[in-house]
Amino acid sequence: EIDLAWIVMNAPVPKPIQQLRIYLPDGFNAYPDFSWPDRMRIVEVDGFGAHSTPGQMEHDLRRQNQLLDLGWEIRRFTPTRIRDEPQIVRAEIIRFVNNPFRAD
Repeated sequence: EIDLAWIVMNAPVPKPIQQLRIYLPDGFNAYPDFSWPDRMRIVEVDGFGAHSTPGQMEHDLRRQNQLLDLGWEIRRFTPTRIRDEPQIVRAEIIRFVNNPFRAD
């Protein structure tokens, strides 16, 4: 998450909110790594250790589907990709965050 924070904070995008509390329909909360609530965009890093068990995968997919149902758009990156392709990840984040967004 530290490497992704460096990429996000040094990219030409608005400053994100880290660990924003988002109330989910099932009564739980999500705390995405980086979010832009005015644009309904989320960027997250998925480490292999914290997201590798079947139970964690089930939890992550349920959480993601609820966020999508609420209108959030999400981009997820692995630590390997962040480390090996930082410029490509940066460009994807810039396009994703700065792309025209709907203001319902």
